[in-house]
Amino acid sequence: MAAIYSIVEGHGEVRAVPVLLRRIAQEFCGIYDLDILDPHRVPRGRMLSDNSEDLKKAIELGKRRISSKDVPGFILVLLDADDDCPVTLAQSIFGRIKRDDITIIVVIANKEYESWFLKAIKSLRGTRGISDIAEPPDDSESIRDAKGYLERNYFGDNEFYQETVDQARLTSIFDINEARLSSSFDKFYREIYGNLMAD
Repeated sequence: MAAIYSIVEGHGEVRAVPVLLRRIAQEFCGIYDLDILDPHRVPRGRMLSDNSEDLKKAIELGKRRISSKDVPGFILVLLDADDDCPVTLAQSIFGRIKRDDITIIVVIANKEYESWFLKAIKSLRGTRGISDIAEPPDDSESIRDAKGYLERNYFGDNEFYQETVDQARLTSIFDINEARLSSSFDKFYREIYGNLMAD
């Protein structure tokens, strides 16, 4: 048994990230007794504020909740890069929140979480009106407004992307191996897999 406490920026990630964590644990690690604690949402602006007080409070809450389970665990911080450099942003955030008493992983989706769906679009064919011949864009991680791109280029007529509904739904079925062709998703996968298998 292990526990994961996630800190995310968007309403869609609150539902989608537990789905993704459970899929990686079960499908790739063979772990079925993972305790995925309810994600804690901290808006991007408050995550990136100079003192990161809200983020530090969320980290402390996560540490306490994992400790109360009396099992190994770690904290995941996930947010979108938007126009920032993912590596620089991850290093900056980690430098402000690192602690010696709990493992903290910071992963930045380049540009957005939905960029991972673009990379794995073949596996989403037939869902939400996505064409049976849909192909991924050449560089899904260079596309700003991946949500809008997904809706405009792949969804059927009169189909609209609803973050709080579609993000978890698409996460439950997209091909994780196809998505790993995205460098930021591959980092997410490797961090989660590595920490789960280390416990």
